[in-house]
Amino acid sequence: MRNVDIILKLGGVVALLGSVILVIFAYALLAYPIEKKCSTATNKCEFISKSPEVLRSLINAYVIVTSLLLIAGGVGIFRFTLWYQYKNANHATHENDRG
Repeated sequence: MRNVDIILKLGGVVALLGSVILVIFAYALLAYPIEKKCSTATNKCEFISKSPEVLRSLINAYVIVTSLLLIAGGVGIFRFTLWYQYKNANHATHENDRG
């Protein structure tokens, strides 16, 4: 039963890590404006963040996808572990009833 508790905590840590990444992403988006530069020759626009170089690498679609997958994975691990504990507790109760 001890290993299940470790897996339960692992799910919480993974979800927390995803949440922290999402908060940092939101901070970088809200704290620093994004500038739109359009070229008339090619009719293409480019979006450039005015954030510091360290945070600039965080402003892309891969970061938000990663954070959402971490949150979903952590919650999934957490829920699966709780289901597993509940299933084992019910199984043990039914075994004792048969006596």
